[in-house]
Amino acid sequence: RDRRIVKSRLRELGQPVTLFAETDEARNSRLRRCELNRDQDELASGSTNVMQILDRRADREVPAAFRQQALADAAGSPSGRQGAPGAT
Repeated sequence: RDRRIVKSRLRELGQPVTLFAETDEARNSRLRRCELNRDQDELASGSTNVMQILDRRADREVPAAFRQQALADAAGSPSGRQGAPGAT
């Protein structure tokens, strides 16, 4: 896609035009994801799935590294706490 068109479309969607060190290819990919998410939200408007919309928003807001660390911490111990009293 043309760089100007992609940037213009990202502006229309309320997205940053360019993220730090983002390549043209990465920007095009981000635009596709934004458009797909928007389309899914519009399709769901007839039978709004609020949890799905909130999950998508949370995915955008929570950095991937933090999400991966939280998953690793949760998988670390079955009770979620290490060194719990009574553990042998």
